[in-house]
Amino acid sequence: MISNYLKLAWRNFRKNPLFSFINVAGLAIGLTCVLLVVLFVKNELSFDRFHEKGAQLYSITTTIKDNRGERQTINASGQVQGPAFKAAIPEIVDYVRFWNVGGFNIIGDEKALNVQGLFADSGFFNLFSFPLLHGNASSALADPHSIVLSEQTAMKYFGKTDVVGRTLKIEEQGIQTLTVTAVAKAIPANSSIRFDVVLPFRFVETFFKDGSWLNQYLSTFVLLHPLSDAKKVEQKFATVFQAGAREQIRDAKGKDDIPTQLSFGLQPLADVHLHSGSVQSETGIFDGSLNTTLYILSGIAAFILLMACINFVNLSIAHSLQRAKEIGVRKVNGSNRWQIIAQFLVEATVLCAAAFLLAALLSWLLLPVFNSLTGRHIELDIIKDAMIWATGIAVIALSIILTGLYPAFVLSRFNSVAVLYGKQQTGTGKGWLGKSLVVFQFTLAIGFVTASLVYYLQMNFIMNKELGYNPSDMISIKLPPQRNPDQLVRLFRSELATSTAVAQVSGFNSWGDNNMMKVGDKTIPSLKFRVDEFYIPGLEIPLKQGRNFSADFGSDSLSVIVNEAFVQQAGWTDPIGQRVQLMGEWEGDLHMTVTGVVKDYHYNSLKQEIGPQVLVMRHYEKILVKAQQGKLPEALVAIERIYKDHLPDSPFQFSFMDDDITRQYGEEKRWQQIVGYVTVLSVFICCLGLFGLSYLAARQRTREIGIRKVLGAGVAGIAGLLSKEFLKLVVIALLIASPLSFFLMNRWLDNFAYRIDISWWIFLLAGAIAIFIAMATVGFHAIKAALANPVQSLKSE
Repeated sequence: MISNYLKLAWRNFRKNPLFSFINVAGLAIGLTCVLLVVLFVKNELSFDRFHEKGAQLYSITTTIKDNRGERQTINASGQVQGPAFKAAIPEIVDYVRFWNVGGFNIIGDEKALNVQGLFADSGFFNLFSFPLLHGNASSALADPHSIVLSEQTAMKYFGKTDVVGRTLKIEEQGIQTLTVTAVAKAIPANSSIRFDVVLPFRFVETFFKDGSWLNQYLSTFVLLHPLSDAKKVEQKFATVFQAGAREQIRDAKGKDDIPTQLSFGLQPLADVHLHSGSVQSETGIFDGSLNTTLYILSGIAAFILLMACINFVNLSIAHSLQRAKEIGVRKVNGSNRWQIIAQFLVEATVLCAAAFLLAALLSWLLLPVFNSLTGRHIELDIIKDAMIWATGIAVIALSIILTGLYPAFVLSRFNSVAVLYGKQQTGTGKGWLGKSLVVFQFTLAIGFVTASLVYYLQMNFIMNKELGYNPSDMISIKLPPQRNPDQLVRLFRSELATSTAVAQVSGFNSWGDNNMMKVGDKTIPSLKFRVDEFYIPGLEIPLKQGRNFSADFGSDSLSVIVNEAFVQQAGWTDPIGQRVQLMGEWEGDLHMTVTGVVKDYHYNSLKQEIGPQVLVMRHYEKILVKAQQGKLPEALVAIERIYKDHLPDSPFQFSFMDDDITRQYGEEKRWQQIVGYVTVLSVFICCLGLFGLSYLAARQRTREIGIRKVLGAGVAGIAGLLSKEFLKLVVIALLIASPLSFFLMNRWLDNFAYRIDISWWIFLLAGAIAIFIAMATVGFHAIKAALANPVQSLKSE
């Protein structure tokens, strides 16, 4: 019986290759999206699952309540929480702290590199499963002057991995010698904790031992006893905190720059990745993601698959007229309804299986592009990956149910006698279900088109908005912090003065530090930039009042320049000469004088409003070089030559300010690409469905068209007759998609402090695109039918 069904299915596919192609192609596209998203979800859920003690490892989180009652939970703590909680809570077996301070300048015999590193407690390699190729996990971080290298880092410095006992130098608190005590195996791609080197936390404590309970800047993981309850452990944190931090809380009362309303919690290691966002932080957690990303991508894949299934259902019902007599003959010859249903389900199964095989091939081919979009390194092994097979079977079963059951039940209901006498009313795509499915398809497609337009317009607005300064031809060079950066700025300015490719050199500190400024009784949260007198003219930032910094004024080390937003919050009418208190400096709180006011400029991304900013003339960490227009490469060569002459044992690190600004919107650019690809796929699937439906509609009305032509109807009239039904459906979809798209895209635009307004013409353009594509697809068959010879049309059955 099954072999007979398969033979009939094969004959039907050969007889109707167009519909077989449309169904297989549409389903393959939908299944490809599903497979890629399944691979992504599987990869995201696999993060940090390889640690042998992972079920017992928890990260200490800190919830901060501000003066407005708002709460923020961060995956960070200070130096003191781990030791204090372990000492007071018996359920905590061990703890480990690690801290990412950025890059280390590690100097070898032949090269100096800036490497990504962590300071970590000695139990780091005992608690986390990072296997060592060489060395002992228990003693690798015991000596304050030891260093553990990753496999790749060892190869970079020594060309081999068996290097235990060799020495390197680190530029930290001067130049210090470190002994290699272990080499770690390559870190898995699905690890949230990443490093090139690991140094002992005891090394940090030789120059920075922080006993404050109120600071949060590093990661602390605790190992709980296997039988302990994490919730009960959390409840004990408050008692330990109140006892240990009582004096610190009392001393910090009234200081707005130090939050004192803190509570601590626990987060399982397996949950850290999907709750840490995409920002790399000093807590040492990298490549973070959010559950929302999984939900959105899964939803998109489901919608694409659903659109392909809608094509299958619509075409099957619309194609029923051509198969009506086949069904009638089979019923007359003794086939019952369940046998006919089985036949259609077998055909759906064969099509879905073919689509799945094609989807597997497309997924393998498109995986590099998908990895580029998601920023992951996902691999596909169809033979060994049980989850892919399980997903494939589940999706094929779901697709068969979606695409096969309804057409099978509808077609099997045909009355055999009525069919053979030509009196059976069959689906022609005009029923309410067929119309509803087409409307649903185009609602999704128009929604994606609208989203793509809004994404493009917003990103274009961001990339072209006037920032209030000129970042063009600006090169940022990182300076080694242990080499007197202030003196290096003067040295570079002096030596680059003779270069015809360089216009100006200034010192600054990247994108600033958060600080509290005291103005009378007001405390104003501000972003502090450390700059010199060349920073403002170099970036062409307008000075609204007062003067710029100047080396001629020795008192400028205690002067500040503020922006308009600061003046507004301070409530000043005449800001020049006003006194402010800069809080939280290493030297203590500093009393400073306002000497100038700059016009507000976008020092942060356009997701954030321009807030209060202060510029101070002290302690630089980078050089900002403005190249002459058109001479950026020559300027870079000159800078690198001077850098290597004076700092041969320090890695040359630079970036272009334009690129730094663009990187702020990396996540949005990725999503713009994803939405663009999804839009193309959704429109293509809609076109496939319309192409098949319009072909069937034209064939089913062949005699009617012939009669109309004989009676004098023109090509335009007949083409319009065949197209207007589909046009109505697209217009209905536009009316449904427009308000939904407006609501959803407005929610997305709310993430930006500076954004476009969604104008009516965006929906008009999206609708025009959808109508044009739909009419071009339908019009092909409509015009072909209208141009057909009416004599041949009248012979049609």
